[in-house]
Amino acid sequence: MFQNILFDLDGTLADPRDGITRSIQFSLGRMEREIPSIDRSIYCVHGRRASDTDSVEAGRSALPGPDKRRKYMKIIDLTHLIEPGMPVYPGTESPVFSYPFNLDKDGFVETGISMMSHTGTHMDAPGHILAGGITLDRMPVSTFHGQGICIDAASGQKEITAGDLAPYEAMMPAVDFVLFRTGWSHLWGSPGYFEGYPVLSREAAHRLNDFKLKGIGFDTISADAAGEMDLAIHQILLGTDRVILENLTRLEELPRTGFSIACFPLHFSGADGSPVRAVAFVD
Repeated sequence: MFQNILFDLDGTLADPRDGITRSIQFSLGRMEREIPSIDRSIYCVHGRRASDTDSVEAGRSALPGPDKRRKYMKIIDLTHLIEPGMPVYPGTESPVFSYPFNLDKDGFVETGISMMSHTGTHMDAPGHILAGGITLDRMPVSTFHGQGICIDAASGQKEITAGDLAPYEAMMPAVDFVLFRTGWSHLWGSPGYFEGYPVLSREAAHRLNDFKLKGIGFDTISADAAGEMDLAIHQILLGTDRVILENLTRLEELPRTGFSIACFPLHFSGADGSPVRAVAFVD
């Protein structure tokens, strides 16, 4: 097994004990093939120079220039924790955890979890609302990843109008997901989370359908207002075979644009919805 050299992006030797050092790791096996002068015995120890300065300099010269170096991205978890007693949509059951196997009795741990398909941070499929609508297990896996924009809807208004979308419309042809940051995720775990949150107007929902989006996301319990029985916003958005994300969190950490989102559902038959691990990758 070959030893490794770590370099910071500025070309200096990295501190291998520094968990946040952004470094490029080169296998000496590859470097030996590309740079004959590299010696396999070179390594970097904090506070000491490598054993062969000439070889280290040769390694540095092999680093790509600043314009070609890989950019490291920030990863933001947009997902609430699934746990007993967590908030769920009124009228549905909280997840139930059981622990049938443990180390003392069985030599291993395995947890049983019973929960609804729309528990926590989750995704709605068209089949959730529409008769004959497609379910998540029948959608291409590429549906669940793409570029996003985040729209600030935390102004205190109760309705997000088509006019509120106007400043963002020039960006929408180039993205796959539109996320709405209302700030309601800060109320997670309190009774206030279930009421009074901003929702799209019907006009705004129809306007979003003018763009070829994969999904629309919210940091609220639902795309529709609490108590709405006709679920008009769900009907409009899901009617174009896209998905809806609900109960997102930490959207305040996202920029307006310049990020991608991954939100992969559980792969089970007839999935009208599913919990997801939603994650944003910020450029």
